[in-house]
Amino acid sequence: MIAVRMASRSDFFLTFTGVLCTLIPGSVVVEAQRATGMLFLHTFNAGTAEEVEKARASVLAQEERLLWAIGRREVLEEAGLR
Repeated sequence: MIAVRMASRSDFFLTFTGVLCTLIPGSVVVEAQRATGMLFLHTFNAGTAEEVEKARASVLAQEERLLWAIGRREVLEEAGLR
């Protein structure tokens, strides 16, 4: 299990990122916490600290691609991308 704090505080991007992450073989979103902006995922091949950080970075990269694709300026600023 890994916990990933999303850059955006938007419920839409939290949910959409979670959905996209479930398309990756070996990962399942176990919980999404709206109040904290956290996704909790069960991932395979995350037995070492390096593998955990790689999985966490993959989720954050997915969120960033999604934000750049359809995020409004305000959402991008809130996520620290502008």
